[in-house]
Parts: sequence; C-alpha cells; structure tokens
Amino acid sequence: MMSVVHLHIGQCGLQIGEDYWLKALKRYQVDNDNGHVLLQMDRNPRALFIDSEKKVIRHFSRRIKASKLPIKFNVLENSIQSRTGCGSNWALGHNKLPGAKIMGDVPNLKTGFGQVYLDPDSTMLQTCLDSIRLKIEKSETFSGFLGFQSLAGGTGSGFGSRLCEELRDIYPTAYRLWNVVTPFSVGESPTQNYNQLLSMTSLYQNSDAIMLLENDAVLEMLSAKQSGSVSMKDINSHMADAMLGLFAPTDSLTPSSGGVSIGMEPWELCRSVAPMPSLKLLKSRHVSEPSPPSQANVWTKMTRSFVGQVKQASINGKTISSLIVARGQDYLSVDWKQKLKGQVKFVSWNPFPVDIWEDNKSKKRSLTYCSNLTSSGTQYCSKVLEKSKIMFKSGAYLHWYERYGTNKEVFSESFDVMQQVVDSYKEAES
Repeated sequence: MMSVVHLHIGQCGLQIGEDYWLKALKRYQVDNDNGHVLLQMDRNPRALFIDSEKKVIRHFSRRIKASKLPIKFNVLENSIQSRTGCGSNWALGHNKLPGAKIMGDVPNLKTGFGQVYLDPDSTMLQTCLDSIRLKIEKSETFSGFLGFQSLAGGTGSGFGSRLCEELRDIYPTAYRLWNVVTPFSVGESPTQNYNQLLSMTSLYQNSDAIMLLENDAVLEMLSAKQSGSVSMKDINSHMADAMLGLFAPTDSLTPSSGGVSIGMEPWELCRSVAPMPSLKLLKSRHVSEPSPPSQANVWTKMTRSFVGQVKQASINGKTISSLIVARGQDYLSVDWKQKLKGQVKFVSWNPFPVDIWEDNKSKKRSLTYCSNLTSSGTQYCSKVLEKSKIMFKSGAYLHWYERYGTNKEVFSESFDVMQQVVDSYKEAES
C-alpha cells in the first residue's frame, strides 16, 4: 500500500486533483502492478477532497463519472465541505472555517473493523481529522501527507495551513510535503500578498518541504510551446503531470529482488532535495513526449527541451540540490551532472547536487526536475515580504483579518519568519 494520504484543499487544490487522479488512474489502469500504490484495498484513492463550497467538488465528481474509469472512485464519499466560503481571506480559512459545520453527509468511511460513523454535527476541522485518521488506519503502511492548495485564496491558504499545523501535532513523525500554487504576479486578489505571507510562514514552520507550483512560469512555458491561448485547465494539467512525474513509483526505489513499491518517492524526495530544515522550498520542471508520440530522436528532443527549461529556471540563482526523474521503457542512462554543467550553477558546498531516479516500466516518456534554488528565498520570498510590508504599513485590508482573529502581532511574527527564510537562502548562496 502507498505510504501517503493525499489532501486536496480548496478550489485550486481540487482542480489540480481532478487532473492528478484522472491521469493516475488511467495510467494504473494499464499498469496494474503499481495500481496498489495510489489506491486502497477497496480500489478507492487514499485521498480527501476538502472545500468550503460544494461547486468544485461536484464538478470533480461529474468529471470522474463521465470518464467511465473501470476503477471505483466516488469523489463525494471522500469529500468534506462546509456551508460557507472564505472570501480570499486567510484568517477566515485558518481561524473560523475549522469551527464551521459541515454540509451534507459525512464521508462514508469503513475500516477493517467495520462501518465507522462520524458525528454529523462535528466541526469542519474535527471531521477532517477523523476522516484522515480512518484513512491511515486502513493503510498497511503510512509515512506522511501530500497536501495540494493555493497560496492566494482563503480555503486553501488558510484551512490548508491550519490542517498542516494540526497534523504536525497529531502525527509528529509523519512527513508533510505541501504542494502550493503561487498566484499570478498581475494579481488574482487584493489580499493575495497577505495570504501568501501568512500561509507560507505557517507551512514553513510545520512542513518538511514546500513545492512551489508557479502559475507565471507554467503559463510562460506553455505559451512558448503551444499555439493559441493557454487555459487554466492547461496549467493545472501540466502541474499534475509534474507531480506524478515526481511522486509515482520508480525502479530506483523499488527493490530489485522482485519486491513491490510502497510509494516512498515523496519522502525520498524530501530527504534528497530538502535535507536542511531551513532550506525547504522546491520547484519543478517537466517535459513529456509529444502527442501523438514520435519515434524519431524523441529522447534527444526531450533532453534538449529539458535542459533549456532547467537552465531558465536556474538562471537567477544557485542550485542547492536537485533530482531528475526519467521515465520510459527505452530510456538510456545519461550523465546528467555533466549534461547540466555550464547550464546550472551549483552551490560549492554540496558535493552531490544531482540525484537521479529511473522508471523503465513507464509506457510514456518524460523527464521531471525538482530543485532547491536559492532564488526561491532571495527573490520569491523577498517580493512577498516587501509587498506585504507596504500594505501593512498603510493599514490596507487589516480589518478583514482582525475580524477573524489575525491581529498585527501575527503579521509581525510572520514578517520575522519570512525574513529568516530570506536570510537562510542568502547565506546558502554565498
């Protein structure tokens, strides 16, 4: 059984979850040997879908049903929703939503000990924690959580970070790898800088690694790659491909003596790319074969595109550590450190900056890159800190947060934590 429980939180987390699970289930529909890695014994995904509104969850459910997958997948039986939204307010999602009542029926959960009935009058937070506990109890092995959320909204950024805090207290030895979507720089919400600041500082103190999924970077890459306009569905689909490229089973982490994978890829990624608690911001790049697949020099073309993407992602800083995952039945090993020499600047103090995993069973060719870049702290975090301080000094929108229990002291503490992150990455770069 896979050692992970997936948590898709808020509209953005659910929309990425749609593509993530559709792609995963279609992949394992063919590759039944590894189907157990993402599914429970009853063939349901080991995942919870959490939102403060019902619209996105119901759209997700209809899309799964329309796909006519042969694998049982009842989204509604694995979803939790409340009766009110969070209005792009981190404080509302973090402080008020946890105490809100859930909407509709509680998840229909069973364990090996029989049917389990959750209290329909329970709060949103308690229902989520009880549901997570039951998911873990059904697992033969458990190592941690994969979270998916946005940094810009209210439910994802607020409730997502609150859930991570609670899980750290309840399961202190479990890994927590959080995949967070950064908003477009042109602006999605007037409060997105506050939400990013508060969510990032909370996650930084309670997670083992944070994967930054950048809307701007994916939009730029897809715009250069495909003709016509790029939709949010295109962006979500690419992010889902990148996550599966990193988290799906690999030959490198599967026992060669005929054993089966237990899905340790996310946790080995944490140990390989984010081994230091003060440096845990990760980014990814992904290249896959064209559709329909071409047989002529496909790996040469993919490698050229892949190196170009890695170079572009690393241009404004140094790489602390990195991981390359190569998938394809006809993949031949490459000296990637030599291939990236001159394209990527590595920090001088890490003698082994590149780790490589291979999957020679995958029918679809792909190359996925995960890196810990100094620019994540010196640029991204610095910009969030600077913009948030400007708003804070002018008093902009502070009353929206104070209304739900996030006062100026919380902001001041967040500024201090974010400044420590910036300083840590500056020190790592020097």
